[in-house]
Amino acid sequence: MHRVRAGAAATHPAGRPDAGLPGPLAGRVVIVTGAARGLGRAYTLELCRQGAAVVATDVDEAALKEAADAVRDVPGSVHAQACDITDPDTPRLLLRTALRRYGQLHGLVSNAGLLRSGPILGLDDDDLRLLLDVHVTAAFRFAAGHRRLLAGRSQGGPGHRRRRGPHHLLGRPVRLQGRSRV
Repeated sequence: MHRVRAGAAATHPAGRPDAGLPGPLAGRVVIVTGAARGLGRAYTLELCRQGAAVVATDVDEAALKEAADAVRDVPGSVHAQACDITDPDTPRLLLRTALRRYGQLHGLVSNAGLLRSGPILGLDDDDLRLLLDVHVTAAFRFAAGHRRLLAGRSQGGPGHRRRRGPHHLLGRPVRLQGRSRV
């Protein structure tokens, strides 16, 4: 496991320090879904430019590899993990990947999405289910998985720090409900 320290330049898992000085997000770890194209790719590149370590995911493995290869000569790093966020196990896989690889997680950019043209009432059941799985269910599973992660950490594991107050998911403070003490 390669733990990223706050204020330190992120390094590639091979141990090679990234070029340049640490960015303002040095030591931060972020998961980005839908990272192969468009805004997801832009988020991934910008987070890396600012020094973050990014776990990037998309269903299009070739395009994801191209996006990951575009991260050169910047303070941050990217780990590309091709997977389908509609798979119920994917959020757990990505959360574990971030923790195994970097030792911590600071944020999630839930950017994966798809479009279907035409009126919503014209969608068949399969298209509607896919839209809901990508846009709603996957984001919920990430939030629930993150909550379980925080609950496990509140029991006092490696890297345990007790925190109170809002947590940040999807770039905004959210209060996680339940019995976990965080």
